[in-house]
Amino acid sequence: MNALGQDSIFLIDEGSAALGGASYTGGGSWALRRIAMAVMKREPMGLGDVKFYTAAGFWLGLNPDAAALFLIVSGACSIVFFVDLEKENGRG
Repeated sequence: MNALGQDSIFLIDEGSAALGGASYTGGGSWALRRIAMAVMKREPMGLGDVKFYTAAGFWLGLNPDAAALFLIVSGACSIVFFVDLEKENGRG
């Protein structure tokens, strides 16, 4: 056993993957927000969305399979929600 102990080593190993995932998804969503703001000339998504994706990246870590599943499920839920919203407003 080392000076840090087994629990500390686990937190360092798992924590670095979590911080990497948070940095990757948070930075990516922030960059996407900035690019979309420049192109669309309005705010396409708020900083709450960036914070949400950062938290999701922290939770998922650097696991590409989990990230892909998260994106597919969240995208499908968004499509269903907005189609239903359009029908409710009489536009769909």
